[in-house]
Amino acid sequence: MKTDCTTPKTIRLADYKAPNYLAPEVELHFDLYDDHALILSRVHYVRNDAGGGVDLELAGVPEDVISLALDGVLLCESDYDVSPLGIRLKNPPSSFCLEVTTRTEPQNNKTFEGLYLSSEMFSTQCEAEGF
Repeated sequence: MKTDCTTPKTIRLADYKAPNYLAPEVELHFDLYDDHALILSRVHYVRNDAGGGVDLELAGVPEDVISLALDGVLLCESDYDVSPLGIRLKNPPSSFCLEVTTRTEPQNNKTFEGLYLSSEMFSTQCEAEGF
């Protein structure tokens, strides 16, 4: 899924609200190649009653998403919404495993965020959003 990037809005601490889902378990698997990388993330989510909502919002630029699977069942594009700043699953179960497979080109990532290649070394830079 290619989307046009837009400038993200400023996020202030005063705007913080509890997330709708907590992620007690996260697994990442990287297959690194000369010209690209395949990344599988497997995240177990549990609804957070303090969050106040039912949708799962995944912030980030959803470039080159190959597949999404909920509890092992592949989702169709009609099962979720994509915007330039993320993916939204509408009203998923209260507890589930979401698998997302993406393709990226670390050698072309010049933002030094996510997975990138620098001096022939793969690196990642991930920070909590807005802090």
